[in-house]
Amino acid sequence: MNTGGLDQQRAARLLATALHEADDVLVDMPAGRARLAQRSAARQKAARRRLLVACVATSVLAVVVIASIVFIGLRRDARGLPAGPTPDVTSSASESPGTPAPGVRLSPSGLPVGLLVGKVDRTEAAARSTVRILVRSDGTGTWSNGTVGDSQGSSGTDYDVRFERAGPGRTTLVNESDAACFIQEFLTLTFTVRGHAVVIEDARPSVEACDLILPNLVADMPGTTLRILPLPRSK
Repeated sequence: MNTGGLDQQRAARLLATALHEADDVLVDMPAGRARLAQRSAARQKAARRRLLVACVATSVLAVVVIASIVFIGLRRDARGLPAGPTPDVTSSASESPGTPAPGVRLSPSGLPVGLLVGKVDRTEAAARSTVRILVRSDGTGTWSNGTVGDSQGSSGTDYDVRFERAGPGRTTLVNESDAACFIQEFLTLTFTVRGHAVVIEDARPSVEACDLILPNLVADMPGTTLRILPLPRSK
């Protein structure tokens, strides 16, 4: 009996049956097309998202590069500019030592504009002095010893003076009154502006100061604090 032929016939029948059963399987074409469309749309969205991120990153990088180039160019231009003139510290009233209070204006001499008034702590017995310095914005003003009981004399007269800057925190008083003096520059003050006050650090009289300034008073002036008061109203 030939069994090989039977096996071949059985295999052929099984193959034919399987092929016919595959023809009976239902295929949902609309659903397949829908799933394919969804997958295609998702891929397009992902591609657009990646493209947007790449564009933003490129724009940011371009802005950073351009800003860096501009900054470097400005620095090079600044280095290539000629140096400006060095400020003259002897003529700049804003460089007076100390810190003025808000609203306090400085005159060209560095002294605050206003009426500067202060009592001097006198070492001479029975001597009293209230110094009054009127400073206008144009550099002119008045000076008064305001002294009584001094062995060198007494004076309460307001002398017309001009204030000339002698350096940062230093001014020289120049006589512009009718007082008979052999020299016009009669007193140099070194001072510090502190808020609404002026502290006299040093006072140096000229050799021939006449009665504009008393020697004993000058020796006692360092350390005196003068209050900054408003200018008196013009009569």
